[in-house]
Amino acid sequence: MILPKFDYKKARTIEEALELYNKYNGNALYLAGGTDLVPLIKLRLFQPQVVIDLKGIDGLKDIKKVNNSIVVGPNITLFELKQSSFIKDYLPCFFESLEATSCETLQMRGTIGGNILQNTRCLQYNKSLEWRTARGFCLKMGGQVCNVLPNSKSCFSNYCGDNAPSLMTLDAKAKLVSPGGERTVRLEKLFSKDGRAPFNIKPGEILKEIVIPLKKTMGAYEKLTVRGS
Repeated sequence: MILPKFDYKKARTIEEALELYNKYNGNALYLAGGTDLVPLIKLRLFQPQVVIDLKGIDGLKDIKKVNNSIVVGPNITLFELKQSSFIKDYLPCFFESLEATSCETLQMRGTIGGNILQNTRCLQYNKSLEWRTARGFCLKMGGQVCNVLPNSKSCFSNYCGDNAPSLMTLDAKAKLVSPGGERTVRLEKLFSKDGRAPFNIKPGEILKEIVIPLKKTMGAYEKLTVRGS
């Protein structure tokens, strides 16, 4: 399945990305690794006027110690994070969640920010436009019913990210920047508990940093899957 037509812009700074977002009146999507976003666009689940590439913003790729915290840039790939001796030695639960995320090939492309902010999924939703039109639009597509459970008024799509649950146990925080300024929230506060719009994110807001307390922890991450591969 091929991508639809859209404008492509590569931002060099966060300020430039926000300016582009406003220029297109919010009909825009931010691109980092693209392992979640690109398939959604191919399925026409998102049809933006412009895709704004954030990979050229150097400040979003850093991992550093700041006071009593480790600050992780959202554009760092999952594979790069796995190579950090600090992550492996101090944050074993987070390290194991990185190991459990997809395959190594996708870990080299997918970013930690993209994994945290990936959209919810559903076998009745993640289909082609033709399939969804024939089936009938569900709650997540602006319809009136859930196609998984037709009598439900709630969306049954699932969040599938591996890294956010482990980071929540570490009391991680998210720093976000928007046209209105910056804010820092506990990571769990990003989640809305509504599968239709799973994140409490303001229009145009960009995840700038993930802040993790700088202390040695104990823990493990176990993933329950339908299949082993």
